[in-house]
Amino acid sequence: MFEGICIDNGAEKSVASLPAYKRYCAHTHATLDLQPSSESFRMGDVVHSSLGKAKIRMLVNKEGNFIEYSTDVVDVDIPILLGVDMMKQLRWYVNEVTK
Repeated sequence: MFEGICIDNGAEKSVASLPAYKRYCAHTHATLDLQPSSESFRMGDVVHSSLGKAKIRMLVNKEGNFIEYSTDVVDVDIPILLGVDMMKQLRWYVNEVTK
């Protein structure tokens, strides 16, 4: 079952696991399509190489508007994370004062 996209201001780069991306594709009826990528991601003491880049569409309001962005997919069990790289590009921030 697809659980959504996690906005993570602790993740330097946006990334998704292969299982989470497969659940996203099943939920949205998108084609599982990975484009080549040479990125790698350090998670703890382990470096994970990208399996490829995937396009993700994320609904942003009730009117049906969405953003589309590319994210790397890795072979580790994490959710789809929208990281600081995309937050900066979109000019989004997490308000930690008023929550």
